[in-house]
Amino acid sequence: MKFNKNLKRIELQTIRSFNNSLFHDNSTIDCSIGDPPYDTNPLIKQEAVESILGSDSHYCDARGFRDLREKIHNQNPMYLPEEILITAGASEALASTLMALIEPNDVVILVKPIFPLYITLLQLLGAKIIELETLDTAWQIQPENLMSYVGNQIKAIIINTPNNPTGIIYNQQSIDAITEFVQANDCWCIVDEVYKDYSFRPFISLTRSAKISHRLITIRSFSKSYFMCGYRLGYIMAKNNIINEILKVHQSVMTSLPLFIQKAGFKALDLSTSIQKEKIKRKRTLVYEELIKSNVEVVLSDGGFYLFFKIKGITDNSRFFCEKCAEHAKVIMTPGYFFHQEGFVRISVLAEEAVLKEAMRRIKKYLKEIWNTEQSENQEENAGDK
Repeated sequence: MKFNKNLKRIELQTIRSFNNSLFHDNSTIDCSIGDPPYDTNPLIKQEAVESILGSDSHYCDARGFRDLREKIHNQNPMYLPEEILITAGASEALASTLMALIEPNDVVILVKPIFPLYITLLQLLGAKIIELETLDTAWQIQPENLMSYVGNQIKAIIINTPNNPTGIIYNQQSIDAITEFVQANDCWCIVDEVYKDYSFRPFISLTRSAKISHRLITIRSFSKSYFMCGYRLGYIMAKNNIINEILKVHQSVMTSLPLFIQKAGFKALDLSTSIQKEKIKRKRTLVYEELIKSNVEVVLSDGGFYLFFKIKGITDNSRFFCEKCAEHAKVIMTPGYFFHQEGFVRISVLAEEAVLKEAMRRIKKYLKEIWNTEQSENQEENAGDK
């Protein structure tokens, strides 16, 4: 018996398993994963507990708890409750969306650096991937580069803003380029806005692009915004004809989400994220300034939980760099390799401030040792040439 041939295109090793392999002892500091180390608000937990104790143990509407969809609609009036689908996190939202839209050999544009799940799901579906480079434009989309693919029978483009791993929020020029491209190609535009609530400058959302609303699918999550990663709660917003097709996949895979989890999300939408956002913004600035002091090339993130810094000039092999940093500095970070952007490393800023300061002290010390070793080797080579 044979397995799905597309599984051969997928690597078993994920970011999480790679990073877990780097733990040496309890002194190791984890600056890799974007799972906030903070507790979920007690009001959210209480809502879930009361729902369980109240025997909310039956199936609910496959679209999701009506009250939750109405509350999301109130915050996003351009979408009716019937145009909102509650999902098992952003991951299931993305999977159900792509399964509804993408067929074998369809061409999909992914903007680099790329969140790995996009590639995995598209490979499973047998799609062809075009990777759009943004390295030379400070991670923003260059209109000419994107428009060069007009007419290439593009089925969809996936946009992630604020971006994981760079933290960049796409500016108005990038948003205009995406809008123009979707209109010119008449293709789907899938927007992942999981980190939207952690924007450190004005956030420009494609959901307000009326010109492409008939081609737009927006995905959001409660995981990052309300420290609810383990609850697995997200949602999709799209026009009714689109959401009805995605619903066919969702109800086949999930039937419906547990009601007590949805009621926890209903409560979460009443709460502010401003205090958490300011804490994470302060820690992002701390890490950024320490990297700059080490003469590391890095673009200040506009949002999210990460900074993405350049290691070229040290080594282009990001996996090797992260393995050695974990071994010698006892700090775990994520290689750019996983985001199809070699020569870079992603560092999470979620650890407690004192822990982050210690992590940066170790990283700076390690980088200094590398630079000194490299200079010494260069001097030896030059002496040998004389």
